[in-house]
Amino acid sequence: MGMAGWRFMFLSVACIAIILAIVMYFVGIDPPRGTMEPGYDPTAEVARNEDGDEISPHVLNENHIGLWASLKALFAIPTFVLLFLRSSFDGIPSNANSLFILWYEYLGFEDSEASY
Repeated sequence: MGMAGWRFMFLSVACIAIILAIVMYFVGIDPPRGTMEPGYDPTAEVARNEDGDEISPHVLNENHIGLWASLKALFAIPTFVLLFLRSSFDGIPSNANSLFILWYEYLGFEDSEASY
């Protein structure tokens, strides 16, 4: 292929990520903000500001509890804590495994052998 193994893998992953991003841009549906919140009432009257623009009832306002209180509420959920810890520790070996190709090349393997 005429290209080092790590460069080939880098370009392969980048191309896949770009293709998936383009597909998700056209296919993915993002619901309007606040419609997935508990207690959302689609029949409720829409609030408007001075310019006539719609105001979501879930936008930050004087009743917002703040960042630290939100984080405290999230970390009070045991399932969230487990997912957070699992993803924190899962990232370390995943990143280390990505260096195996460089290690194999350092040991003297050819690029095609190291990236296989």
